[in-house]
Amino acid sequence: MDLVMDRLRSAATVAFAANDREIAARAIADTLAVAAAGYCMPSVRRVSEHHAVLASPLAVSWDGIGRRSVDDAVFVNSMAAHALDFDDVDIYSSAHLSCIVVPVLLAENMPQDEEALLDAILTATVAAGMLADWLGPDHYRRGWHATSTIGTIAATVSLARYRRLSPRHLTNAVAIAASQMSGLQGNFGSDAKAMHAGFAALAARRAVDMAALGLTGNPEILTSESFCNNYGPTEEGLAAIAPPSLADRQLTKFYPCCFAIHRGIAAVLEARRIMGDAIVNDDVRFILTFPAASHVVLLSDMPVNGTQAAFSAPYCCAAALRDGTLDIGHLTKGFGEPRLFDLARRFNVSANETSSGTRLHDGYVTLDVTSAGGKSLSIVQDIMPGSAADPTFNTAFRAKTTNCLLRYAETFDRDFPALAQADLHPRIRAYLL
Repeated sequence: MDLVMDRLRSAATVAFAANDREIAARAIADTLAVAAAGYCMPSVRRVSEHHAVLASPLAVSWDGIGRRSVDDAVFVNSMAAHALDFDDVDIYSSAHLSCIVVPVLLAENMPQDEEALLDAILTATVAAGMLADWLGPDHYRRGWHATSTIGTIAATVSLARYRRLSPRHLTNAVAIAASQMSGLQGNFGSDAKAMHAGFAALAARRAVDMAALGLTGNPEILTSESFCNNYGPTEEGLAAIAPPSLADRQLTKFYPCCFAIHRGIAAVLEARRIMGDAIVNDDVRFILTFPAASHVVLLSDMPVNGTQAAFSAPYCCAAALRDGTLDIGHLTKGFGEPRLFDLARRFNVSANETSSGTRLHDGYVTLDVTSAGGKSLSIVQDIMPGSAADPTFNTAFRAKTTNCLLRYAETFDRDFPALAQADLHPRIRAYLL
């Protein structure tokens, strides 16, 4: 019996507590909000228009537009949720799970029991942690995008649980999904990254559909030579399958950029608080040092568009330093402002090759601020922003969802249609309205 597959099957039977389900409810609300803002992006609008059906649609996506199939609706919803890189992240697996799992589960044509829905969301997080342990950090170092590799399997286990597939059918679904794991970090900073989420969502749906029909896959695929040669698991990973608590893992993003940059933003905001307006004087320079595991996914050159800007530490940190935050406007209509680029060029960004840890959240970020008179300030930022334990979290979360929904309303002159869904549960709706 394949031990990895056995652990994934066990993820589909985990019993969750009420406070765990609150994490899942918040994840659904966050995903809907960032998708609303994501639907305003030109790339998503082109895909939305391409798949639009005016007469006799078989499905309707969250923007209220008819689609030729449920798959079309799921794809565009997932792409919209990931388009701004503003969706929450499971730091343990380095994967954006909600942008895949939420569209997949909300598309199910069945009465949605709130508890079953929230448990399925959490199942994806548990499964992702197990698979991340098996694959180990080498998986990310090989250039795979964990959102669309680990996320594909996690969403498959989640959907299999929601549909109450038998252990045998779940095993076949995971095996079928394993042949669809893909997504390359080389596409970060392009429209393809958001499409990774859509492809992963469709892969999970296909895998569960085919397994439910009785189609089979290799039950030992996850430990097979072909899998291991490509995805990087180790024997040490097999022994380490024991993820931390859910509360320590699911972090909300309050800046629309790569999560690897968020500690850098926190550091420059602290420097801004300490030094005040003088921090943007012409003679001030900034040295940002990221852990090697975080630095590897960042762009080294100045961005040429807003999509690339989300992976540029100098640009994102300069925007936050000058304006007190990084918001969607910096990456859309406000992108390209010469003075902001001038400030960004004063940042020197490098990797700390000796920093401990191999995952995105390991190690720490340092910021050294220097002026003509010498070194002025040094800050070490080790805590990842976005924890629900932060006293300011609820206020910040409400502001984020409100701003995302307002962006949709201002762009399309109407409220986000997904909010009017009759089956949107009160616990989820409370985070949005």
